[in-house]
This record gives sequence, C-alpha cells and structure tokens, in this order.
Amino acid sequence: MEYEKQTDSPSLLRVGLIGDPVAHSYSPRFQQAAFDARGIPARYELWRTGEDALSARIASLLAPQSLGANITIPYKEAVLPLLDVVDPLAARIGAVNTIVHRNEYLYGYNTDAPGLLHALVELGVGKLREPQYLATTRDDELMSAREGDDRDGASAKGGGRDGASAKGGDRDGASAKGGDRDRATARVARTFPLDGRDGRALQDLKESFSFEGYTVVLLGAGGAARGAVFALVNASVERLVIVNRNLERAQRLAAEVQQESNCQVFCLNDPKFLIPHPATLVINATPLGMHVAGKQEQREAENASTFSPLPAEVLARFAPDTVVFDMIYNPTQTQLLCQARILGLRAVNGLPMLLHQGALAFTLWTGQPAPLEVMRSALL
Repeated sequence: MEYEKQTDSPSLLRVGLIGDPVAHSYSPRFQQAAFDARGIPARYELWRTGEDALSARIASLLAPQSLGANITIPYKEAVLPLLDVVDPLAARIGAVNTIVHRNEYLYGYNTDAPGLLHALVELGVGKLREPQYLATTRDDELMSAREGDDRDGASAKGGGRDGASAKGGDRDGASAKGGDRDRATARVARTFPLDGRDGRALQDLKESFSFEGYTVVLLGAGGAARGAVFALVNASVERLVIVNRNLERAQRLAAEVQQESNCQVFCLNDPKFLIPHPATLVINATPLGMHVAGKQEQREAENASTFSPLPAEVLARFAPDTVVFDMIYNPTQTQLLCQARILGLRAVNGLPMLLHQGALAFTLWTGQPAPLEVMRSALL
C-alpha cells in the first residue's frame, strides 16, 4: 500500500483521500482548515492506493482513530461491496465518495450529488427550498444524534467486510437506546440529509432543491454523470440530454432515470445534433482536460486539454444566459470553459462542487456543521 502523505501520531484522528492518483487533489487544503477551525485534532491525508491494496486500505478505516475517508477515481464503485452499510442515495447512484467509520461499522455515502446541487444554487441556478448542512443546531445535539444513529432504511451490504454479521448483538444493544435517539434525531433530521435512517435520501433532494424549468445538457455517462443525473432529476429538472460517444451507455442511464422520473430524457452520441432550449445548463462530467500526476499521464492530459467535449460551433448556438459547469477543478480553466467565456456564456469550474461535497462529508465525519467560509477561503 502506497502513501502520498501520512501522519503517524497516535493522538490524531485520521481521515484521507483514497484513489489513484491523488496528488492533484485540493481536498487537504480545505478539510484540514475545517478541522482546525472546529478544534478537532484530526489530520486529512492523501492515500494513493493501488487496486490490489484497496480492500486492505478500506479495512484499515476500522482503526479506532479513523474517522473515515473520501473516495476518488477509480474506486467510487469498487468500494461498495467492501462496506457494511450504503446510504440509499449512494446505492441508487452506484457510487460512494465518502466513508464514515461509526460504531465499528463502515458507512458509505455520496455527497457529490447534493454537493453539485448546492454549488449550482449558490451560482443562482435552481432554488434551495430549505437549508441542509448549514443548520444552526447546537453542537451537543448534533453529536447526540450522530451517536444515536440507527440504521433503519439504509442498504445493508451483506457479504461485505468479513465478520460484520457477528456483530448482531451489538446492533441489538444499540437499538435499545431508541427513545433518546429518536428525540435527538428529530431535532436535527434536516441537518443530515444524506443519512438513510428512514430511507429518505432521494426524497430529501426532491424536497430541498428545485430545478423546475431547466434543461440540462450532460456531457458523459460515467460515474460522475450518474451522480449528476440522479441529483438533477430528483430536483425536478424539466429536460435532460445525455451526450456520450457510447450511445448504448447513455441509453442505459436514461432508462434508469425514466423508471423514477417524469423528466424528458434524450440521448445523443454526436453533440452536433444538440438543439438549444431556454434556461440551459451544460455540465461536463467527463475527465477530458483534467490534470493528473505522472509524466505520461500529464502529457496525455496536456494533449487532451487542447480539445473540448463540446465543439465551439455547437456551444455558440446557446443563449447568453446559458451556464457551462465543468466538474473539473484542476486545472481551473479547461478548454470548454475558455470557449464558453469567449462566447459570452457563464463558465464555472468544479471548485464550488468540490467545496460543497466536502462540507457535507465533514458533517458526516464529525457531526458538526461545516465551517463553510473557512473552507472556501482555504480552497480559493
């Protein structure tokens, strides 16, 4: 198992980023600032992990000093069977980006989906119907709710970590605390929108966000695109156009969406056939143009950065109020965003999404409201 950065002090709580590569990540900047601001003795680390070491790395999160981890490419899907419990939203998306170590269990969540919606609302796209992780609930109530978290409504992952089933007695004993737990949970239920204690993960998106009237052009149909799709359709987006070179993959994703939504969904394998609509949001969920570590990978990325997932002549068809959102944050200026700015469109990189998904992860790890402005200052 390879480590990019590690702190061995036994007095520190630990949390880190698991993936390959990880050196490009900005997460340590703002997560560490958040821990320091809250006075939490924790260190955010980078854990570059090869595929053959993934199981051991996930198992290591059961250490007493571990809070959990973030998960990045290429493991967001691969970690699901290695966890004890997967939140319904993450299970529906099929990807986990946040693992929480709680009461000797590993819980998987997806904060990318609501993080994207928070970022868009902050940019003036869509509406937030009610606050989530920025609640003003007292810290002691937050911690009480977290400690009393039951697992009702969460998706148990049988056959995951060996020996999990042997802990049935502990589960039964924990459930005896139901009275206090329910009272604490009721006070802060909206503070933890990702927690599937009552199976409301997807319902929370519907009740908290509104993107009515918007058309979304989604570039890509991979893991990042799946998170965006399920977030947006559950936030009542009017029309979704999935553009992907592999048309069959886009159609499979569209079929899943249409099982649970009345959203109009269209698929294209050639962006030249795109027809602009009013109130359009273009989202790049492909890795084209992303900075990566390693000389060979970097050369390939530099070559790719001269291309855009959407040709300039197609982008030029869209109205001036169109928002172009690129999930890539490193580099901060991709070819797609440069094209959009030249055409007078509003262009935004992935830093706001990174910030908000990280804030949600921080709350899940600590049970405390994320110091969002501290995190923003450290990131930007």
